[in-house]
Amino acid sequence: MHEPKFIEIEEALTLYAQGDIPVVDVRSEKEFEKGHIPGAINIPLLNNEHRHLVGCCYKEQGQSKAVELGYALVSPLFPEIQQKALSSTAKRTIILHCWRGGLRSKITAGLLAEVGFEVLMVNGGYKKWRNTWLTQLEKDREMRVVSGLTGAGKTGLLHDLQHVGQQVIDLEGLAHHRGSAFGGLGLPEQPTQEQFENVLCKALWQLQEGPLYVESESRMIGRVRIPDPFFQKILMAPRIEVQRSAAFRKAEILRIYGVFSVEDLEEKTEQLNKRMGREQTRDAIEKLRADDRNGWLDILLHYYDKNYQHHHEKIAQQKVNIALRPSDSNEEVIQQILELKWN
Repeated sequence: MHEPKFIEIEEALTLYAQGDIPVVDVRSEKEFEKGHIPGAINIPLLNNEHRHLVGCCYKEQGQSKAVELGYALVSPLFPEIQQKALSSTAKRTIILHCWRGGLRSKITAGLLAEVGFEVLMVNGGYKKWRNTWLTQLEKDREMRVVSGLTGAGKTGLLHDLQHVGQQVIDLEGLAHHRGSAFGGLGLPEQPTQEQFENVLCKALWQLQEGPLYVESESRMIGRVRIPDPFFQKILMAPRIEVQRSAAFRKAEILRIYGVFSVEDLEEKTEQLNKRMGREQTRDAIEKLRADDRNGWLDILLHYYDKNYQHHHEKIAQQKVNIALRPSDSNEEVIQQILELKWN
């Protein structure tokens, strides 16, 4: 039997980067759902109910009584925990953590060692891992921001830049939201704020030296917030302005949103009432009900373009703005971006 051992966060991250050793998170389901290491397997030692009971006992009777209660609650579940681990991964070496690398890690590590696992416990637990990753938000980077009016195909350009070997982070992809009132249509449920930060920090941690391309975003993407240190870097980075024809933009928007029902689009349009105005909102909805999606889109683009211009003027003094030659060809736009000269 391999004796479980603690490893420091640097070693844990090195092993995690190699991708061969699974990460087992022994915190409760609720803790895991709030935020976890991407790819981790959740095998709770204390489930949600047990953790609540132990927490109450700790507050009322102290640590020793809480530990005693914890053992009483989970001891009958020991075989189930071992079996869950055996069925969750064929690997017999695992990285294991709880919140701070304390009692839950030690108990679970001992259980899994009994059934043949070599257990590497993270010293400092999830808290240490997350805090280490959060430092990525402060790191200075050679960032370049792809900007443009609604429908300019910025996300597609980012993906094409990545395809030709450039470093890209698709913030909207990580957030499961396209950023507008309509941005959640057809996408999975958004992550929690903590989990969004985790996946963003992982993406930043994986980067090499060299430029990073991101899309221009508002502070909020749906209900998740771009962390302040990283958002400030987006505001201060050089901005590449992509210019497209009106026909391209309308076709791009209808390609993405034209597949949804009138009811779905009407519901989202109604959410713009306070910002777009009652009259314009009513006119847009009437266009939808008349199956005039081009007319509906004309009204929306008038609002979004005006809003974009206001935002652009507010931050124009903070960055270098580079306007590309108008083009509806992704290949030409990519070529222009790659040929830009940077000081």
